[in-house]
Amino acid sequence: MKHVRFGPTGLQVSRVLLKVPDAKRVATELEAGTPSIYVMTDRVADDELMLELVPLTTDEIAAVVARLWAILT
Repeated sequence: MKHVRFGPTGLQVSRVLLKVPDAKRVATELEAGTPSIYVMTDRVADDELMLELVPLTTDEIAAVVARLWAILT
């Protein structure tokens, strides 16, 4: 689910909310891998991770998706 929100500066921020099993483990593996991928973990108790997509390039988004796929499958 993609969210467009306004950040503290009033600018739009694109984020994706992911519902994944064992979100804390997934966040830890994303951070520990290469490249390190940091996600917002304030919703891990609900098995949700939030990713901020700006200013990622298309190639960087593809790398995030590939890492998620490797961890979750």
